Amino acid sequence: KQQQQQQQQQQNQILPCESLLQNGAAVALVGAGPRLDGQVGRLASTVGTDNTAEVMLAPVLGSARIRVSAYCFRPLPNGTPVIAAMPGEPTLALTPGTESHGHPAVVADFQNGYYTVNYRNGMPSSVVATHMVSPSRLLDVPLKPSGGPSPVDTVADGSRNAESECRFIDCHGQERRFWLSLPRAFAGSSDRSWPLLVFLHGAGGGTLLHWSKRAPATPGSAYAAEHFVVISPVCEWTWKSPPHAWVVELVAHLAAAAWCDAERVSITGCSMGGMGCWELAAAAPWLFAAIAPVAAYHRVERRRALAEALESMPIFAVQSPNDEC
Repeated sequence: KQQQQQQQQQQNQILPCESLLQNGAAVALVGAGPRLDGQVGRLASTVGTDNTAEVMLAPVLGSARIRVSAYCFRPLPNGTPVIAAMPGEPTLALTPGTESHGHPAVVADFQNGYYTVNYRNGMPSSVVATHMVSPSRLLDVPLKPSGGPSPVDTVADGSRNAESECRFIDCHGQERRFWLSLPRAFAGSSDRSWPLLVFLHGAGGGTLLHWSKRAPATPGSAYAAEHFVVISPVCEWTWKSPPHAWVVELVAHLAAAAWCDAERVSITGCSMGGMGCWELAAAAPWLFAAIAPVAAYHRVERRRALAEALESMPIFAVQSPNDEC
């Protein structure tokens, strides 16, 4: 019955334009499920008789291949970074690792089956969908540790050598920033998936590994540095306002990576970040396996909504009478 309902829903939908159905076309996914919505990639196969095709996600996500209904294909959002051919150049090779044959650009528009992109040199040009490769909403993300001291060592000496400042393009085309730390064993574990830990800082800023110049390294932070992929979004809101939804977008984007264990995504935060922990987990309880708000607070009028949304969520809350929140 469920399959019949899905088939009926597809019959009531309209397939995207032909250029988005070609092998190699760059597409965004909409309606593909909570963990895949908003992902961008390119078709790695032709569309079959069942109206599905393989989509290869960005190399930074491990070039994971997923089979998706063609009804979920949409044009790339404006602002998506891509590699594109200049007018008159031959069609770009579609083999992973050949992306250097194109030129860095960002999507500016999509009309009549063609993307308009702005190249880094400032010259706008129209290109067909199949000329777009390596679409990604993640920038400056290394898939290996920094090569410097181990995360544990840098936590102890206060340096940031084990963390990389990265960028993420949200659904509105806005550029957001976050810090990334990879375990020392990450580079040599291509067949392993890692738990993802999200840390939301307080009003003073910082990351899980370097949240305060005065804070010494702890066994907990050292353990996290060695056993988790840790991201620390740069929170652009204040303690008086709710957290921004782009953080959920970012986490969902990373959870689809081949190297991420989507069943072990946790979120924690301190003070303002603790409130963000409550609110973001309540907004997307399907995304998180557990939450750990520390010295957090929330508005009284939000208490019931948070409790209902997180009724089945494993929670470890740390609070003190001296937290003043």
